[in-house]
Amino acid sequence: MFHTAIKRYPASDSAMKYESAFLIRNPEQVINKLAILRKNRCLLNVSFGDNDDSFITTILEIDKKNNSVIFYHGPPKKLLEKLRNSANIAFKTEHQGVKISFIGKKMTEINYDGTSVFTMPIPDALFWVEARDFHRIKIPSSTPGLCLLMPNGQKAIQLKLYDISLTGFSVLNDSGKISRIMNPNIHFKHCKLILPDTNEGIVSFEIRHKYIISQDHIERTEKIGCKFTEITQAFENTIQAYMLQLEREHRQTISAGHEGRASHHSG
Repeated sequence: MFHTAIKRYPASDSAMKYESAFLIRNPEQVINKLAILRKNRCLLNVSFGDNDDSFITTILEIDKKNNSVIFYHGPPKKLLEKLRNSANIAFKTEHQGVKISFIGKKMTEINYDGTSVFTMPIPDALFWVEARDFHRIKIPSSTPGLCLLMPNGQKAIQLKLYDISLTGFSVLNDSGKISRIMNPNIHFKHCKLILPDTNEGIVSFEIRHKYIISQDHIERTEKIGCKFTEITQAFENTIQAYMLQLEREHRQTISAGHEGRASHHSG
């Protein structure tokens, strides 16, 4: 039976550095990317609600004057109210090897040139991830997440999440016993991933790599990289929203730091 304790790792200067090259926030750039999807008539997979309802749509028009996107198709009539009440509506598509996703809200049905279509505000940001990219966002040490493994019905193994992306995550481990069962190409099914603020989901994953990130005379720490092989659309949406939240908090921290330095110099 495995026994492991989660250690708190000291925060470093780089603990809150995020790779944001894949996250587009500039309003003009967001509109330009949406225009590419419209021009190429990309099919958007749209999911919403606790029951993971979904439908396929395409972009009909981008109305910059009214800050809105207009879509051809919506969900079945019986789901319209649920769509209107959804706080997060997740859009996903691919175009020429690029994975695109964004979160929308307040999607409603309107009449457009005599046709029933759907509209919502232009999203604040979107992910534009090249196929060669594998971006991950580091999870702050102050609010750690966990990965729970259940090897052959034994006591659950708790591993601290180090970073996360839309396609995988990595954990930290300093146990020799755990290291022996977590090797590249090993597959783990039906494990629990717990994000801060009690968001959690069941996932399956494959270990892709592991390497030592720190070592001393007493113990060593491994970083173990994992790729999702099974994940629900609802939990993937949760991860995307969490990544956006972290990026927002990081930008606020940077902004506050700049304001503090400016105030110090002016004083």
